[in-house]
Amino acid sequence: MSPKLLKSWPVSQNTKASDVAFSPDGTILAVGYSDGHADLLDIKELNVISTFTDFRSSTLTDVKVAFSNKGTLLAIAGDKKISLWDISDQGAPEKLYQFEHPHVYKDIISLFFLPAYDNYLVSIGEDHAFRIWDLENPKSPKQQNAIPADERIISMAVSNDKLYSIVLA
Repeated sequence: MSPKLLKSWPVSQNTKASDVAFSPDGTILAVGYSDGHADLLDIKELNVISTFTDFRSSTLTDVKVAFSNKGTLLAIAGDKKISLWDISDQGAPEKLYQFEHPHVYKDIISLFFLPAYDNYLVSIGEDHAFRIWDLENPKSPKQQNAIPADERIISMAVSNDKLYSIVLA
């Protein structure tokens, strides 16, 4: 079966898509852009549902996006911040919290929720430090763990059954 282009979304010459994530049910696509904004796109209707502009600033920042495993939370990272959104109503998302991340003067290069642990968010910074955030209360996230920058972590993945993990360092 050959891939089929469903639709392309035009963006300005000064921006590019910097990250994408599918919702767990595969109906919504989150896209982060290099100009500091993110969109939620309806895959079936092929249109923009919501736009997030929290990270637009005078300097371009690559925005990272991640859905929680239940698909009710969206984490967006950029401009040295992480914001958490309740997207139960995708047309009217509610901002729950925004916090500065401690990846010292560096942007986040990877952002994802741990499989089977809906309240744990992982951020990896350009400084290669790896942090786990407990979002049991999304309005008050707590850093649970950190692996220092000297470990040079680039990315990580955990299998849904929690039996396997892969760390790129």
